[in-house]
Amino acid sequence: MTLRRQILSSPEIVSDLASAAEQRFREAEHLLRGGRFVGAVYLFGLACEMWLKLACFRFRGATPVTRVDSQLGPAKAWMAGRAPFISPEKYHSLCFWAEFLILLRTVEGSGMHSLWAGELRHHVVNRLYQDWKIDMRYRSPTISKRQAWRVYNDVAWVRQVWQDLWR
Repeated sequence: MTLRRQILSSPEIVSDLASAAEQRFREAEHLLRGGRFVGAVYLFGLACEMWLKLACFRFRGATPVTRVDSQLGPAKAWMAGRAPFISPEKYHSLCFWAEFLILLRTVEGSGMHSLWAGELRHHVVNRLYQDWKIDMRYRSPTISKRQAWRVYNDVAWVRQVWQDLWR
């Protein structure tokens, strides 16, 4: 079976995000250590996006077998009514997913502890959102070793805490 057929044969489910995020993170680490900073940052950003989506979806009650596409539209509509100035960027915005989780938890009466919210905004909204965009797939920006390692450290934080962010 071709790769395309494998992908099309079953819809993306929440558990796919968890395994794919970890795979992209490991691949990015390999690229980072090899001095391939553009590829590393791109894959770190993808991993972060997936972990943020996972935290959001799980907080909303999604199970490991919930289809990912069933979660996207409702998240966009919910945010449009509460924070219309934050673009979902075709569902790839790290800022969108971080703020969605913070706002959703507040509205649902299970607000995120201010320390967690502050850390999430520091690592994701203030830094990763500024250093990563899905459109990197079409570009070759200049990324220094220092920048790449900063992205690594921020994404490593998300990797460590994503499950705690939705509980």
